[in-house]
Amino acid sequence: MPGFENNHPRFVDGANEPHRALDFDPTTDQRTKGLSMTCRGANRKARKFAHRRKETPELRSKILLIVLASCIPATLLAQPFSGCDQNIGAVFSIDEGHPWQPPFGLDRIGQPPIVRVDFTTPENSPVREYSVVGYAGGKELERHGITIALTNPPPYLVPFSKRPNEVGLLARCQGEGELQLLARQTLHWPEFEMDAEARPNQRINPVDLGTVLVPHDWLLLAGGQSAEIEVAALSHDRELRDGRLRAWFKGGQPVETPMPIVANTRVVKKMRVPLDVAGDRSVLYVRLTEGERVVWSKEIRTMIAGTRPPWPSFGVVETKLRYDAPISIRDPKTGELSSLNYDTAWDPKLNDVVVFLPNGSRFVFWRGSSYVPFWAGTYNTGFNYQWVETSWRDSVDVAEPLMDKELRYGRVRILEATKSRVHVRWSYEVSDFEYKVWGDQVSEDFYFYPDGFGTRVVTLTSPLNNASYYSLSEAIILAPQAAYPLDVLPEIKIDLLTLDGGKQAFVLPRDAPGLSSDIFGKLADERQPTMYRFSTHKNDAASAIYFSPHSTPISLYGFVPFYDRGRPLTPAYWGEHWPLARGSMTGSGISDRIRVSPSHISIAAWLLLDERGKYVGPERPLISSSGQAVDSQGRPRVMNTQQWTWMIAHTDLADESLRDWAKSFSFPPAVELIGARLNHPVYSLERRSLRIIAEQSSLTIRVEPQTRTVNPVFEIDQAPKEVVSVSLGGKSLPTHSYAWDGKVLWTKGEIGTEGATVLIQFR
Repeated sequence: MPGFENNHPRFVDGANEPHRALDFDPTTDQRTKGLSMTCRGANRKARKFAHRRKETPELRSKILLIVLASCIPATLLAQPFSGCDQNIGAVFSIDEGHPWQPPFGLDRIGQPPIVRVDFTTPENSPVREYSVVGYAGGKELERHGITIALTNPPPYLVPFSKRPNEVGLLARCQGEGELQLLARQTLHWPEFEMDAEARPNQRINPVDLGTVLVPHDWLLLAGGQSAEIEVAALSHDRELRDGRLRAWFKGGQPVETPMPIVANTRVVKKMRVPLDVAGDRSVLYVRLTEGERVVWSKEIRTMIAGTRPPWPSFGVVETKLRYDAPISIRDPKTGELSSLNYDTAWDPKLNDVVVFLPNGSRFVFWRGSSYVPFWAGTYNTGFNYQWVETSWRDSVDVAEPLMDKELRYGRVRILEATKSRVHVRWSYEVSDFEYKVWGDQVSEDFYFYPDGFGTRVVTLTSPLNNASYYSLSEAIILAPQAAYPLDVLPEIKIDLLTLDGGKQAFVLPRDAPGLSSDIFGKLADERQPTMYRFSTHKNDAASAIYFSPHSTPISLYGFVPFYDRGRPLTPAYWGEHWPLARGSMTGSGISDRIRVSPSHISIAAWLLLDERGKYVGPERPLISSSGQAVDSQGRPRVMNTQQWTWMIAHTDLADESLRDWAKSFSFPPAVELIGARLNHPVYSLERRSLRIIAEQSSLTIRVEPQTRTVNPVFEIDQAPKEVVSVSLGGKSLPTHSYAWDGKVLWTKGEIGTEGATVLIQFR
């Protein structure tokens, strides 16, 4: 969790330490010092030399001009000075676009030209009117007026409708009509633009192929699939009448197609390349040729999954998910980056755990995420509901399980795996960046049913003398290596649904440059329990669902984006310190490490506030007790135990269906029994089940909902092991509409306020 501080954007090199924002010169592909810093140094040197007593006035003037020449372009020194002149310099360059900002990929080919203007100006300069002018063939194309800041002017991005081969800076005093040319510079635009993207001919969830968070710029194929290639090209100076597009897998047969290119015309081409090589890795080569000459080429790394593993439609599997890239390691002391082999990064006895649901959802406990579980989407992103997080006075960075990169404390166990229910327990200690722990013990239990809905149950046992607060719920997106946040999620849709039909919709990023995070999800009627649904990828119709019937009054606290040049780089907070990467603490800016490691986007957190709007803690627990116990370090002390429960899912169901689910979860029905008696407690919110004890081989259960009951679950003690038939509302259920494992009966059906009878016949 990024915390509740002001998340103001800063560039960072590596991870932790903030640095001065770096200027980027796309013409040289190098990071260079800001021109304003260079000229300030030159001015200081000029003043120092000009006031040395032993030089003559004429010599001092010559020295002054020589020193200033290191800062100001020669074209400026040749200009005449007048009383309105500013001592200002300008350097022009081609702006290729910020890599974190749209457009992305093929959409960048043929974008309107943008000229970057870097200025140098002394403090308290007189104000003039400035224009940037573009020329082609010596003639003016167009001009754009700009206003220069008096001190430390930022780089200005000037869009043009056509490419100028020269750019000039014009100025005049306010109120005067005479224009003065201060600078003029030739620009060398690239003669040719081209890019290629590859995708499988059929989209398959990467987890279904035994992989996880495949790098965004790689290609993942199952055996028998083909690669669909799309390219975009634009030639600015000449035609390629005999251009041909050629692609092949390393060791495979090339596929070719004609691709003639007309000058100044954007061309898009698609082709399919069958996977005709063996092995689990390859390289896809894409080339544009003209005769024997290679005009352009690109290599795309490819992971080959081979045969699809025999995963269950509903169930849970302990496995080792494949991840081919190395783990990025950062030395916390020096900031130096290195890497670690993924396959040898943990105790070999530790595995990943994956829950498979019939609706296509996949819930993953991955070693690379420190076992923090998440919904793994078809489009290679994830969604997580957070964990137990806190901050002790002596902790290094925040204390949370994602700091446990080596899995010293975190463990995952499969406790139930039947055709009726899956139960997985994730246990951990809250540790800091240096693996220090304080005695907290956390168990997170996850229960799932064949309908795709589940529950998250958090049980926290903590010392009573903990002076810090805990955070439990935060909406977090996981993105693969090389995936820019605004590419996979140009906007994040958040819907707040109340059970009475109310709805509030929000979209991130919010237009709030430079502001701290703020509360945007506080409903007018705080008495209404609220269901939250979050988009998880721009192409995924399914949303992540989160709901607690006991979380009111609660506020949704949104994280603002990181900004550069007044434009958002991310939809919300972004961090590369989790998942997978090691050696970084919680950062506060973007980093080039995005290209070598997965990252996450923190969208919003849930807060409990007092009447003055002050944070007082997480959602109120359903259960809370304290007493003498032994902490995780084996020390006897007074401990406090608290428990919370939420309903979770990853689904594309309509809002009204989700409200029915929330009502069913919140309000258990009245129950009348024949052939059985009630167990206590009768309703388990944690497992969304009704609990009864069988007394005969035939059970009649009359269910009368307060509002609506969806897919009722019954835990039946002392029942015979085999069910012969199940009926609901007088209709016999087919075998795929119920599941019995000897204790738990899941049924598919909806019951309204009129009620219905469930008949169960055991053998």
